[in-house]
Amino acid sequence: MARKHVESMVAQIVPLTLGLYFGLVASVIYGQVLLAVVLAWVASPVIFFFYAVRYERHEYGRGESVGQVFKSVFDPKAQAWSFLLGDIVILPAAFGVAAHSWGHRPVSGLSSLELMGLGASLVAGAIAGLVFHFVMDRAAYEAAGFRASLDSPTKWVHDFVTYPAMFGALLFTGLPLVAQVSWHMVVVLMLVGIWAVLGVVVDGRRGKTLVPWGHPPFDLERGQVVARTSR
Repeated sequence: MARKHVESMVAQIVPLTLGLYFGLVASVIYGQVLLAVVLAWVASPVIFFFYAVRYERHEYGRGESVGQVFKSVFDPKAQAWSFLLGDIVILPAAFGVAAHSWGHRPVSGLSSLELMGLGASLVAGAIAGLVFHFVMDRAAYEAAGFRASLDSPTKWVHDFVTYPAMFGALLFTGLPLVAQVSWHMVVVLMLVGIWAVLGVVVDGRRGKTLVPWGHPPFDLERGQVVARTSR
């Protein structure tokens, strides 16, 4: 049963990651500011909420109603600020600024070197998600006694869809901006820096209190939430 559930999640994650990654990259390099912002929202808060409603809506999880799930996902007292401000405001803004910059230099196609960079950025994003999930967060979750939270669908989709898509796309489209001396470069670097501070400093100080609330403990054998995650 656990294997079947894992295979089902992987079957969803792979096309989602690829679609959002290439969609974000295309929207930025073709200067589509609004589309880039919308896709950044889809890649994190929208898809996070969708998976929370679909898999974690339970009396012992985020609640039984959609409203209770919404409150659980977006509660500033329980949710990470790097998600609430970072994924909902800061990173979409960074993609919008990057798209505005790329819009000033028309793109007719990608060179073979740029295509290699496109693939490398996706791989780098995937590696970042794997490291975040299995190295950085695993120790924190186990220390807090919530090892099963690593198996929650929202945790999987955040680490294996959001990270590869957004980190990879920002890497591919943002690095060329670093070589330019412009306000676009300054703003993008500033926004990414603020997001990093929120994650490392602000959320880092909140530590273990975020673990049981950000993602509910999930039983892969039964395919359902196994512990209450709302105060």
